Amino acid sequence: MFSQFLQFKKLEHSVQMKFSYESGLGFACETLLFAIKNLKKDIVLGIDGGSGSGKSKFAYELTQKVGEENVLLIKLDNYCIGVKRLKEIDKNELTDIQNWERPITRDLDFFAKDLKDLKLGKSVSLPKYSLLTGEKDGSVLSFKNKVIIVEGIFALDEKLDNLYDISIFVDCLENDRFSRRLARDTFDNIPKLQEYLLNTVSNMHQLHIEPNKRRAKIVVEN
Repeated sequence: MFSQFLQFKKLEHSVQMKFSYESGLGFACETLLFAIKNLKKDIVLGIDGGSGSGKSKFAYELTQKVGEENVLLIKLDNYCIGVKRLKEIDKNELTDIQNWERPITRDLDFFAKDLKDLKLGKSVSLPKYSLLTGEKDGSVLSFKNKVIIVEGIFALDEKLDNLYDISIFVDCLENDRFSRRLARDTFDNIPKLQEYLLNTVSNMHQLHIEPNKRRAKIVVEN
């Protein structure tokens, strides 16, 4: 138990630790359970990683291990600004392909305010985003829990980095990430999706997501 406390203190001092997927999941779970029992404080954890890296799966499995009754899970994708607003932002661009791989496509300021309010004990109406309409689709009244897990690309953006007690980056080879997305997004036009992955997602990952890895206290290789 004392060794877990020392490991948690290392996380507080931003010493980056690297794990395999299963080892990282186990370490994160043990750390959160230890914090819940012994530190008597709410813990906020951010999980970032490229599209198809497995961060959503990691967040879900971590929630199950820690106990759903102890966790408020927030998906950053629900803070998408919506198709109409993105088209307005990109109205002078010479392409009709919507690039969702940029921080500007998520309302990070709105999210930061919601998270700060939750940490203060306020109730918050967390937005819901519909993939069918490409717009906000209602909200869910939520309250802070012993653990708040935030999951999504840009979760470790520099605007949000200081909001977390623990930060995790799920690292994955590009070929693996793209293969998973091709298998997942079967409703898309596959040739167009392949072009989007190679010409947009790859470049945006290097520009906007890969730099977030250096801000993570834990790197999980998947």
